Amino acid sequence: MIYQGDTIINSAYRKLEVMIPRGGTLEFVVSKPDGGEIRIPDLVCKTLDEVEFFLSTIYIDPEYSDTDLINKNPKRSLYIASQNPSAGSQMIMGEKVHLTISATKPAICIAVEDPTPKDETKDAPKSEVKKQEVKKPEIKKPEKSRLMLYFPAIG
Repeated sequence: MIYQGDTIINSAYRKLEVMIPRGGTLEFVVSKPDGGEIRIPDLVCKTLDEVEFFLSTIYIDPEYSDTDLINKNPKRSLYIASQNPSAGSQMIMGEKVHLTISATKPAICIAVEDPTPKDETKDAPKSEVKKQEVKKPEIKKPEKSRLMLYFPAIG
């Protein structure tokens, strides 16, 4: 289970005293080990925390380019800069994928995820610039919502 990019529960451990506010979003990865070959997804640009959790669910072991960097920084603040084998490759459960770790988000990730929008009014003649009214999105709040999860002690 992942909350805000941080693994809070997986098959090996459970992080204690995690407060999840009302409306918070939890991510679940549900899997069943069947053995055999697995197609490796694109791990580049994801946080190390996300990737480690995902790899644990498909029984692929990570190996790292820089373990000192991992030991000195929170895993949710580190990014995957490259991977070997590449995305789309077939691997057998239990094999290792080599991950190059970066303390900053690689430039390719920023260019793909957050392209800089053009200011179309910058070079337009004054007579062509029109103001547009932007409507606020309507937010509907649920009347009541309750999420109760029971996690037995691990160990």
